[in-house]
Order: sequence, then structure tokens, then C-alpha cells
Amino acid sequence: MKLLIKPLTLLVSSLILTACGSSSHAPKITLEKTSFTAIATTHLTITADITDEDNDLNAIEWQQVQGPGTTEFVDQAVGSNKMTFMLPHEAGEYVYVVSAIDKKNFKRSERITVQVGSLQEHIFEPLSTLFDSTFTQHEGEIINMASLIDFGDGIVWQDAAGLAQQATRQPMTPEHQFRIASVSKTLSAAVTFKLIEKGLFTLDTPIGALLTDTDMPQGFTVGDLHHSGDTKQGETITIRQLLDQSTGIRDFVSYLQDFQAPDTRAFLEALTQQDHNVPQRWHSDLLIQELLERGLTKELETMPGSAYLYGNSNSDLLAWTLEKFTGQTFEALLEEHVFLPLDMQHTYMDYHQAKKGQGPIEHLFMIQTDAPEYQYLNGNHNVVALGVNTSFAWAGGGIVSTLDDLNAFFSALHSDQFILDAALRSELKSYWRKTTTAEEELEGPTEFYGLAMEKVIEKNYQTVGHSGFWGVYASHVTPLDVHMYTWAGQPYSDAAETFQDQAIKLLHSKGINGTTVFQQ
Repeated sequence: MKLLIKPLTLLVSSLILTACGSSSHAPKITLEKTSFTAIATTHLTITADITDEDNDLNAIEWQQVQGPGTTEFVDQAVGSNKMTFMLPHEAGEYVYVVSAIDKKNFKRSERITVQVGSLQEHIFEPLSTLFDSTFTQHEGEIINMASLIDFGDGIVWQDAAGLAQQATRQPMTPEHQFRIASVSKTLSAAVTFKLIEKGLFTLDTPIGALLTDTDMPQGFTVGDLHHSGDTKQGETITIRQLLDQSTGIRDFVSYLQDFQAPDTRAFLEALTQQDHNVPQRWHSDLLIQELLERGLTKELETMPGSAYLYGNSNSDLLAWTLEKFTGQTFEALLEEHVFLPLDMQHTYMDYHQAKKGQGPIEHLFMIQTDAPEYQYLNGNHNVVALGVNTSFAWAGGGIVSTLDDLNAFFSALHSDQFILDAALRSELKSYWRKTTTAEEELEGPTEFYGLAMEKVIEKNYQTVGHSGFWGVYASHVTPLDVHMYTWAGQPYSDAAETFQDQAIKLLHSKGINGTTVFQQ
């Protein structure tokens, strides 16, 4: 029998198990049926029609007496004839008993049997069908795609499509490594959180307390990191402002709009094989030097902490500050505080650390520019096959990882297993800066940015995590309470976002983790 795929609201009746005495009567339980089928983690609501001829009903009790997992009873009023079961992750046969007891201790009970089907059996195939359909719809603009959804208790769906490498025709798998782009910001921020836990500084420590002018590139002071009008106040920028993208400093990555920016120069050199002043590796000191020399900290329009302005500059400035303050490379800090503790064996900083595994899979970048002198930039370019030097991405977007490693990180972060300090955990959950306007919210979701985390509130759900330019999404979805990670390897494709949105609707429709209502 095919299992029902929506939470059940059922009217059930009961048999008399015990009764005695000639002048008194045991309560009666009327049931519509006593056996049901449902999917793991969905809600099952049972209502028992209970009557008592003597009008002395004293108590109604519900309990689980059999089953491979433990059922959570939810939304139960004391002595209620209605019970909602949150079915466990474990599939199998579950038996429940509802009992009615009167004041003379006469009792009637009824057994209710529920056959619970597994998520693997009833959810995984529809997810894979949806995944394959999404990839097929976007084939041509993307060459590979992968996704993972963690339902908890070790139940993980994952799938992949396309080619990891076009030249060798190597199939894409869920285990392949890929560039996670700006999702890197959250992993980089985690280093900061662990150093805060050690008591080295706080979220509101100004970088002037961690840097000196001798740390700065030649000819610059700490104050030069924020120059507005006649005022230099770089030393007042706080850790919090670097994390929440509110320093006012402009982004040194231009997304090919500024032909002096590192990303544009890297693409020009890869495509033309001509010298565009691309170093072998944009190391951290060089990145900060370029940030200052290009004037991206000058003539700023907003004061530190006053407005949201997203970019890589803040993440890199924070990572560089931590290097100067601790005397360790940021890559070493990442290994010590994030990668090793969470056993992220396939994660590393591209160009700045030795490769782990085969390195990132191929992905595309569709470029279109109206500048006549740069028309040869136009096309859907294979970034990895061209050998584009992306070492400029560093702490703000340069990490290579896998679906499994990302899941290890975000699951730990969201479940309070990684950040142990209660006050800091509270900040991570509660501190948000709204980034959308009222006009934008008329047609789309409400968006926030916190401590290197994005929160998106849709009509029926919200996500907390981060997205990345190369086509990466990593998020915890509530109220579904699942972690989702999707890679589609193309900045200007909506394949990853489309799949995640449709997958969320699918899981809502199935009632996963008791979630049922999804308004179109």
C-alpha cells in the first residue's frame, strides 16, 4: 500500500478492555479505525471520541508501547481526547495506547498501530526526480550540479549530475570538491568566533586595538582603512562591523566591472595570454595593499557601522587583522580552529594551501560586456580549464570544499556543537541587519545579514546560511529543520536556487518534520 504523504487528522474509536461492577460503567472510546500508514517525521493527529455514562471521567492517557524509535507527543492539552504524534525518523511498526479512566478507576484502552515508512523509501526518489529535471532544464548554462539534504539522525539524501571534467568526461558525483565562493565567509568567520571564545577580543573590539601602523603596507596607517571627507577612522572599525559588512569599505572584487580589479585582470590574462600584472598568488599583504592603493577605503559615503555594503574587502581585512594579531597565517588558523576539529578532510584554501584530493571541479562563468575593447571576454568560460588565477578570493571566497564537509560545518554551527560560549551563540542567532527595502519586499523575500550569515524570510519558510557567487547555496531551513546544500557552478544560472525552492515545497507537501502548510 502506498503510504499517505500528508499529515493525518483522524477520527478513531476504541474497544472496551476492562470494566467491572454492576452499578457503575467504564468510559467508552469510539474509534473510526485503529491502523494507519504514514511517513517518518510527519505529524499524525488522532482524536478519540470518549464518553462516560456515569459522567465521572477522570483522565485520558496516551502512550507509545512499541516501535523502533521514540515518538514525540505534541500539542496535547492535559486530559485531551486528541493527540498529535511527531513520528520518529526510524521506520517500522509503532503501537500506541489511548486510555480513559473514571473516578472509580474503571479503565478502557485501545491500541493504535501505525506503519511508518522511511524517508529513503518515500522522499528520496521524488527529490532525485526533481534534481534531474532541474539539471536538464539548465543544461548548456551549467555543466555539473550536486546537492545534499540532511534530515537529521544520519538520514542524508544526495545526488549529482553532469561532468566534473569535460575533457575526460569524468562524471560528477556528490563527493567531488568545488569552490564554495562566498560561503567561505562563514567558515572564515568561524575562526574569529573561536578566538573570541579564547578571550582574545570581543565582537566590538576595534581593529585599532589589534593592529599598529607598522603592520600596514608602506605609506599607510590604520586610520587609512576608512577615509571619509577629512576624517580617517580606520582604527575604529570593529570586528562586528567587518563580519556584518557595515564598514563602508568598497569591494575590491568588481565582478569584471573594473578592469583594474584582480578578478578582471585574472580573466583577461587567462583569456588573452597577455600580461595583466597578475601575481603568482595574491597573498594577504598584497590584497590589503591593493585595497588601499586602488582607493577603495577613500571618499567613503558611510561611517563604520551605519550601513550595509557587501563585499570581500571586509572578510579579507578581518582575516588579515587576525594574521597580524596572532602571528599565524590565516590558513593555519582555519586548519586549527575549523577544518581539523570538524574533520573537514577535503576542505582547503585554494592557491593558499596544498590541495586535498583532486581539487575543484570545472565550472563556468558567463561573461557579457559592452566595452568594445573587451568583447573577447564574452562567452560561457570554463574557469578551471582556463586556469584563471582566483587566489584573490582568499578569506572572502577562496575555499574549496565538499557537500559532506559543508554539512559537517553548518550542522555543528546550527546545533551549538561548535560555538560553546552561550553569549556568542546568542549573538549569532539574534543579531541581524536588514538588507532589503520595503519596495523590494513587495516582490520578494525579506533579507538580513548577520555575523557572516544570511537570513532569508520567505512566505512559508526561512533559511539561515550563506550563498556563493559560483552558484552555491548552504542553508538551514525552518520549520522543515533540514540542512540543504546545492552547487550548480554558474554565477548567472538560477538552477541551484530553483532546485532548493522546489525541494522545500516538495518537503512541505509531504509534511516532513510536521510541516504541512505551503501557500503558493
